[in-house]
Amino acid sequence: KAFDIYRSRFAEFLAISLKATTWLGIPFLVLLAGGVIIASMALAASQGSNPESVVFTIAGLGVLLVVIYFALLIFCGAKSFTNEALIARLSFGDLSLKPETVKTGWEQIRRRMWHIWLARFMVGVIIWAASVGISLVSGFLVGLLTLIWREPLLARLLGDILELLGYVIQLWLSARFLIPDLSVAMEQIPGDEAITRAWNLSQGKDFLIMAIVFVAGLMAFPAFIVSVLPFFIFLVTNPALWAIAPDTFSNPEVLSQNLPIWQNAIAPGLFWLTISLLLASCLTLLYIPFWQALRAVIYHDLTANRT
Repeated sequence: KAFDIYRSRFAEFLAISLKATTWLGIPFLVLLAGGVIIASMALAASQGSNPESVVFTIAGLGVLLVVIYFALLIFCGAKSFTNEALIARLSFGDLSLKPETVKTGWEQIRRRMWHIWLARFMVGVIIWAASVGISLVSGFLVGLLTLIWREPLLARLLGDILELLGYVIQLWLSARFLIPDLSVAMEQIPGDEAITRAWNLSQGKDFLIMAIVFVAGLMAFPAFIVSVLPFFIFLVTNPALWAIAPDTFSNPEVLSQNLPIWQNAIAPGLFWLTISLLLASCLTLLYIPFWQALRAVIYHDLTANRT
């Protein structure tokens, strides 16, 4: 079903996906541009007679850049999530035999933008908190058993098992909280209530959804590898970048010796990083409509089974 919807409305979904990807890319482009400017200022200052005089200026610009980045990340993320939810809503309408135009669908959900963002944010916090909790428990158990058994190999094996279990739990949580923003977009309920709604809808179907999410992730994995390959090859073929001494930043003499390495690597590094980012953006552009159509199919089946 997801492939059928993906093909039938490919042009419309691709245009919406372009908006979502563009909104999501704005904060990272600002961060990249600001980082390049600050790094250039730092390199120029290090070659001056009094580099300490601009340290506070560069630090202040760095703090300002971080503040701007997070502000843009929140606003642009909300815009991107809403456009993604629009694709899911249009897909759900086709499945329910109540098709909508892009304009009609957008009018229905654009006022729900911050509720959609809240739902996505809360899901992210839940999964992050679970990940941190699992890591802490895993580290504590491995350390405790190492002291008791005094068998590092056995403790390491246990650590690997617990790490795998942690991934399974994260996948399970992702399955249980896969659709809260869709509840906001379709049923127009608040973002916090959508979390409970998603949990209740997915009850009893969690392992099936886990399998679907896992397969969808496997489909996206090769695309991720392709996107990072150009920049990865650049790093591998420039081992001098990895040979910089640990005391580079604290020793002015060592810093001046390594400056040519950095300066020669900036232009090609930015070029290959840009290529990787463009590849990732193009692949994301194509994947978002399919993923949202797939989520709409899951949401449609879950709501149909509950009614």
